[in-house]
Amino acid sequence: MAGGVARQRLALALASHGIIEIPVNSTLALSGIALPDLHNDPPDRILVATALENDLSLLTPDKHIQAYPVPVSW
Repeated sequence: MAGGVARQRLALALASHGIIEIPVNSTLALSGIALPDLHNDPPDRILVATALENDLSLLTPDKHIQAYPVPVSW
């Protein structure tokens, strides 16, 4: 029961802020692997691949991420 309430609250919070979840799938994982070797952190590479695949920008001070051709703000 408690899990259902948590899911409902999370869904409401995401919707109220206009946040759309993007699932990590094999396409994004492979895109992250295919990126130039500018960053060695796999989760950050998946973030870059997700931004590139979905025409998004990232908010980060990470200079390694900023080396990729993805819009970055900080």
